[in-house]
Amino acid sequence: IKEGNIVADGSLQDLKRNRSATFQISVTIQGDTDKIQHLLEKIPKVMSVKKTSTPARGVGVFQINSETDVRPEVNKTLIKHDFDILEIVTKANSMEDIFHELTK
Repeated sequence: IKEGNIVADGSLQDLKRNRSATFQISVTIQGDTDKIQHLLEKIPKVMSVKKTSTPARGVGVFQINSETDVRPEVNKTLIKHDFDILEIVTKANSMEDIFHELTK
């Protein structure tokens, strides 16, 4: 409910399926984080790239928002440029994420 109007109705699975079509992944990569960010931003279908943390020297964690699942392209691009991928994680949207999106 937003401003007295019902903006969505259904199960959590239905709400997840009907929300805006974006895909989120978090990638932990070892290497020059500026170069990595530049490479990730050039991948087709990537809408945004944000470095979220630097857990160790020479390691960056990036959040990637894309139109589709770009994990294969991310993997190929980083390997082609000799970067070490330490982790790739998909982000599942919680009920709270869906609520915030619906009530913006």
